[in-house]
Amino acid sequence: MYSALKPGGVYVILDHSAALGAPANVTETLHRIESSTVRREVEAAGFKFDSESSILANPADPRTAKVFDQTIRGHTDQFILKFRKPSNEDGSLPGALSGARRTNSPARRRIDGGRQTGGPEVLKVNPVVSRVEIYRNR
Repeated sequence: MYSALKPGGVYVILDHSAALGAPANVTETLHRIESSTVRREVEAAGFKFDSESSILANPADPRTAKVFDQTIRGHTDQFILKFRKPSNEDGSLPGALSGARRTNSPARRRIDGGRQTGGPEVLKVNPVVSRVEIYRNR
């Protein structure tokens, strides 16, 4: 993913939350992961953390059932993390952008900090971990 983005490109991850301190195998059994694990792995790949959103959080989700379980499906606790690929040699980013927003079109997502920008966005769904990854090249 890192090499696919241009410097300054945005990488957004949306995933189902695992219980705090859950073992690593819940990714395979429950299709959930802790946001701290995702953040650590993405930052280790070289991305810079930009922001997060709790708009899809659901504190009522016990985070003990598979995300496909009919008792919780469509109502899971989820997180959104936004990262940027550094654009300068020192790893710094050119001006921070504020949070992500969704357009009305389900086929397109705009990660633009509230400004109109051109260029295609790519929506990639990883069915193995039920993770939606949105990234944009500037």
